Amino acid sequence: MIFLLPGCFQVYAVREEVLETKVLTSSDSDRIVDSVEIQHAFVNKYLELTIHETTKQERLRSERIVERKKISYDYRKSENYRQISTDEKPWNRDILGSFADLVALFELITIPFRTISDTKEEGSEREIVLSSEEKEASVKTDLTLIVRIENSEVLNRKLETRTMKIPLSEIRKRFPRSNQMEILIYKSNERVAYKAISLYDALRELR
Repeated sequence: MIFLLPGCFQVYAVREEVLETKVLTSSDSDRIVDSVEIQHAFVNKYLELTIHETTKQERLRSERIVERKKISYDYRKSENYRQISTDEKPWNRDILGSFADLVALFELITIPFRTISDTKEEGSEREIVLSSEEKEASVKTDLTLIVRIENSEVLNRKLETRTMKIPLSEIRKRFPRSNQMEILIYKSNERVAYKAISLYDALRELR
């Protein structure tokens, strides 16, 4: 326990304030982002799936910057100090605790100097979206829809339409104890969308 005596207080940064930002270099570029979203609803004893594809064209500005920051510090009792003061053994708690209080007293003298605000410069890169235009894309034939229940693949086919209906009665018939369905969309070998759908309430209300 004696080795726990030093370091009764822990100094840590509580706040960073950016005082100045300098832009070193910047460049503009365009990019196109394709995204796929899966929406679902339970309607008339069917699970209805809707696949939304969007294409977003963005104008970007990439910058290398340097920030000058002000860092404020505070202090708290360290875990070592608390361990000694709350130890179950009286010798550790009372005897070593007294030494720990003495060490803490000397450390408190240095706390004002150790918690003086400091400044530092830090370089980083950032990306700013200057403009963004989103358009709904037509369904592409290179997307594949996969449906999984209880780790079993119940559907795997090329996506040709935006919507599809799955009878809840068929799900209950094949998987009477299932509580969840997984919907996955792949483009080639890359998964571009995923959604887990809870089936519990819908199957419980099915008559």
